[in-house]
Amino acid sequence: MKGLFGDLQTMPMEEMAVYLGKQKASGTLNLERGWVRKQVRLQNGTIINASSNDPREFLGQFLINLGYITEEQFHRAYETQKQTKIFLGRILIMTGTVTEEMVLSVLNLKMRETLFETFLWEDGSFAFLPEKAQQATQTELKLSAPLLEMYAAGKQRKEQWETIRQLLPSTDIHFRVFREKFSGILSKTSLVSRIVRLAEETHSLAEIALQLHATDFFLFQHVYALVQAGVLAPKDKNELPPLHLHEEDDEASSSKHLLQQAQSCLKEGELREASAFAKRAHARTPTAETLALSQSTESQLLNELRDKWLEQKRTPVLAVPAEQIKYLSLSAPERYLLSRIDGNRSLSAIIHVSPMREVEAISLFEHFCELGWVKFLQSDSTEAVFGTTHPSPLAGPPKSPFPF
Repeated sequence: MKGLFGDLQTMPMEEMAVYLGKQKASGTLNLERGWVRKQVRLQNGTIINASSNDPREFLGQFLINLGYITEEQFHRAYETQKQTKIFLGRILIMTGTVTEEMVLSVLNLKMRETLFETFLWEDGSFAFLPEKAQQATQTELKLSAPLLEMYAAGKQRKEQWETIRQLLPSTDIHFRVFREKFSGILSKTSLVSRIVRLAEETHSLAEIALQLHATDFFLFQHVYALVQAGVLAPKDKNELPPLHLHEEDDEASSSKHLLQQAQSCLKEGELREASAFAKRAHARTPTAETLALSQSTESQLLNELRDKWLEQKRTPVLAVPAEQIKYLSLSAPERYLLSRIDGNRSLSAIIHVSPMREVEAISLFEHFCELGWVKFLQSDSTEAVFGTTHPSPLAGPPKSPFPF
């Protein structure tokens, strides 16, 4: 078959899944929406692999969310991966942190969630590049899922999401907790218990998602069930804490004007401002030009931030009393990052374990420094992670058929 290109408003994911499934297509399906890019590999109408640049859909984040590994174990494996180029899952298996069965189970969940989320996209673009069917790896054969089966499940997911969003329309929601109702629930998983505890600690839904390293649907479906069971109840607006104040977007600014401002800032080397203007221009009127400029400025900004903050090994500490931070009006990402500062975790450890995008996380730390909330301790030549120095547990790449 020929290549297929278009936008998801014209051909939604559910229609594309049926078409490619019935065609028994083989090739690569690229999906893009804003900064999120996903790639799905198909063989004879069956999905054998799926990847995403959304940090929440990385293997390590799923493993943390399910309680299979801790943030510390994730960062140790990440540091080893940088040195050895071995897949993260294989490192965790070889160090005895998880079993191969656990990793395969989570990879299967990760692959499905990566695709299912696109069924909820109301806009975006796609490009299917056909290619001859090739022999799949042993792991891909174990993880394969027929696209037509995924279509049925994805359609159901979309219907569930619409129902859930009627009850939970915003991530700014806080909850009242009724512990007496929770005691009557039979299936109290670790994840559900953590959700209830975080709700009791007055975290919003957005904050709970970050604390648990959870994707939206994965968290919302559990919260929805707890609300239906009477364990959680969304607070009324007059019960909520003051909202974090974001910079107002000037409605009078046209996309063209914002684009000109972005290009002007880029020429002056003001990358943070250029990236912000480019994003606002693309959000106002999405075009190929605004998307290209937004991606280009963000890429340059990320490189600059990495050079400035991650080249030297340093450890952040609070420069103000923790009690003072507690009562500040903060966004969910700000509160999450500040909660990870303990004087032991290195900046790179916090950034790489975070379910946030790297450019956003580093930018917030830079902002914390400008506000005088955070300062840095210079580390020695060996990076201290979570208060302990960890040598690489692996000397070289293992021989394995499992690419994870």
